[in-house]
Amino acid sequence: MLADKVPVLWTPALAPSSGGLFPTQDNEGLVVVAASPAQAVQLAGAVSRGKVSLILLN
Repeated sequence: MLADKVPVLWTPALAPSSGGLFPTQDNEGLVVVAASPAQAVQLAGAVSRGKVSLILLN
């Protein structure tokens, strides 16, 4: 598990058939969440464990 109790803001399942924010073929596996600073630190640690890319915005 990468995060616990973080609000999920967007997943490919929420995208309109036109693609919405991202072209359909480019959003596989993408999940946008809202995280507290402490949760962001935990998520950032997941990158070192492999096969996870992370972008943190403040």
